[in-house]
Amino acid sequence: MMPPPTRRALRILNVIGQSDPDRNGMVDPATRALAARGHELHVAVRAAQDEVEDTHEVEVHRWPMPVGRAGELPLLLALQLRLRADVIHFHPRHSLGPLSLPTRLFSWPLRNPVLVATPSVDARVRPFGARALDAIAVPTADRAARLIRAGLPPERIHVVHNGIDPAARRKPEDQRPVIFALGRIVMRKGFDVLLHAFDSAASSRPDWQLVVAGEGRELVRLRKLAGRLRHGDRIFLPGHVSGEQKERLFREASIGVVPSRKDDLPAAMLELQAHGIAVVASDVGAIGEVAAAGEAARLVPPDDPGALARALGELMDRPDDRRRLEEGALASCRERTWPRVAHRLEALYAGLLSAERGVPDAEPEALPRSETP
Repeated sequence: MMPPPTRRALRILNVIGQSDPDRNGMVDPATRALAARGHELHVAVRAAQDEVEDTHEVEVHRWPMPVGRAGELPLLLALQLRLRADVIHFHPRHSLGPLSLPTRLFSWPLRNPVLVATPSVDARVRPFGARALDAIAVPTADRAARLIRAGLPPERIHVVHNGIDPAARRKPEDQRPVIFALGRIVMRKGFDVLLHAFDSAASSRPDWQLVVAGEGRELVRLRKLAGRLRHGDRIFLPGHVSGEQKERLFREASIGVVPSRKDDLPAAMLELQAHGIAVVASDVGAIGEVAAAGEAARLVPPDDPGALARALGELMDRPDDRRRLEEGALASCRERTWPRVAHRLEALYAGLLSAERGVPDAEPEALPRSETP
């Protein structure tokens, strides 16, 4: 059951610059969840007019393509003149700061909205422009620490974790056990480390198979590596998977692996946990934040095939340990559902509005006990 909306519905404008597949399209689940809580949601996006998406609960404002950053500002101000949004939330992919300062200067008479930004992991930080923001919302404590080291004021940085909804999963009966990994096949993802680790662990475990799904510039090299390994006949690299094929691989997986050399918090980690799969992952970036001290995932040092092989071998041989990690993964996901993310964003917006404008009736209602963050 959804909680009641806040006592005062907010008008929120998300500026995402361009349609980004990492955001699950023009309208991401957090935006939809905020709309479901009774707020008025708008999305400004650079997108072709023929791009179609089901956005009945959110109004999408398509900016013409191509439009550079200099062209975005007048379009944004014209939109704010019409909407008078309470909150403008930027989602920059390339640079944090360029739009925030001029928006602050020119939107003062236009209801003076609260300005928030959630930069991508690769976005360049411009501290001067970023200081025009009321808040910077990031999905991990690791990313927050990096922004603080880059010179941004700690009091403006807030951690609002990304959401994930637990998925229904039933493992097929009488099936060979499978280790599953997915993601972009690039060097920093460490899939070559996984192949070497599996080749070592699989020697005394002839029933196990490895599936690594995804595309990328290292895929050809990875397939050649599999062909040279002793147990390469049990390693499968199908390339890109989606839809039912991807869901079938999740259902079949006994162990999931995130072998990154360097990463933030990869979507694959959250997807594997959401499907209730026992995960072995590299202890890099923010992955440890969702491992729940070993209760929701087992962590190993990055770029260490021996350590990964030992962890895989132990889980291969210990179904009780796998079940414990499966239960821990689902418990972790239940703390990070999209309604909870929406409630935390709502609380952030309400607190900023209360501080900046003195709007006490923007405070959100509490979630029911079953949804309390």
